[in-house]
Amino acid sequence: MKERNVYILGAGFSACAGAPLIHGFLDRARGYFDNPDSGLDDYERVQFGNVFEFRQRMAQSREKMVIDLDNIEQLFGLAEMSRRLEKKGTKTRNSMVYVIAKTLELSIESPASERPLLGIPPVSGEDFSTRLHLQESRADNYQYIELYDYVAGLIAGRLDGESDARKRNDAVITFNYDLVLDDALQRIGVRPKYHLSDSDVDERRNEISLLKLHGSTNWAICGYCQDKESMRIGDEKMTMRAASWRETVCPKCSRKEYIPLLIPPSWDKSEYRALMEPVWRKAVEVLSQATRICCIGYSIPETDIFFKYLLSLGLAGNPKLYKFVVVDLVPQEDAEARSTTHKGKPCDVVELRYRSLLDDLFQKRRFSFYSMGLVRFVSQGLFGSELARGTLVKSQLGVLR
Repeated sequence: MKERNVYILGAGFSACAGAPLIHGFLDRARGYFDNPDSGLDDYERVQFGNVFEFRQRMAQSREKMVIDLDNIEQLFGLAEMSRRLEKKGTKTRNSMVYVIAKTLELSIESPASERPLLGIPPVSGEDFSTRLHLQESRADNYQYIELYDYVAGLIAGRLDGESDARKRNDAVITFNYDLVLDDALQRIGVRPKYHLSDSDVDERRNEISLLKLHGSTNWAICGYCQDKESMRIGDEKMTMRAASWRETVCPKCSRKEYIPLLIPPSWDKSEYRALMEPVWRKAVEVLSQATRICCIGYSIPETDIFFKYLLSLGLAGNPKLYKFVVVDLVPQEDAEARSTTHKGKPCDVVELRYRSLLDDLFQKRRFSFYSMGLVRFVSQGLFGSELARGTLVKSQLGVLR
């Protein structure tokens, strides 16, 4: 059996690409809605308006109970419940899905979102332009590459020796809807394999399992019948070709109501079992075979008990796991995020959530928590020391921006 790292990605992973975090998502969407130059067409403005009208209606409940309506996950969960209980709820839920996908598109594709550029130090006998999609080369002999292309290269084994790469079979589990990693993998010549079908099991050298547990902005489905026969997979975000999707006829119900296939990260996911079961089953399989697990930018929201069950199922039959690494970004000035303790020592809130899942002895010997964020974790060479990846790059990287 090959060695396997499993990477679990949350919203924090895509933050450097411009993707808004959970509590800033609606503010970003409102900014696009209020800006006449944002590029939204009339149909899209109606979808955004439906979402903010729904939020305003839900705000009336705050007179009686506590609910965070600035949290996009909680609002999405409310819209999903409304769809199941009310006839008119389908329109709201479909608008919510579209607004999430469109906000991600506009945020990530924005020219203002400059992604970190990393400098790879010279390595004797190696020209990384043949292994990776390099942005530029400079007089200092460093080869420069965008953060996510470099991370994709690490995950796909493009920065390891040939003999090392052949021994490995890494996989990615992500809760993100965006295509930040999907696009980076394709830029370096690696195909993301989504495993949306049980027959999709072949493991080829230029492929890597990318298991998107909550759907993806390049997956489309009929918003009316949500039948598996209507599912379509594209190479780009559905919202980038929204006009053509509006004219696409569902082969099952003959309606023109395609929306991105996005699943709320809370409440009940059972209705999506027929669509997503192959992906979820594959996620359990790769977790059961993991030798290392690395969570990046995933804070284990208390609303998503699904992840805890998934992790428990995967690790129940795993005798090989010997490293569990968490990478999160906790600003030093964020006192609220450091307002708890673990066994008498100051502890980040996210760190405490992970520690509450893990056995004490396992924590002591196998668990590492890094609050420095993805850029510093990568640039300081910790992918090598903690995850045994990027073995060709021995020293620290430079960060250009």
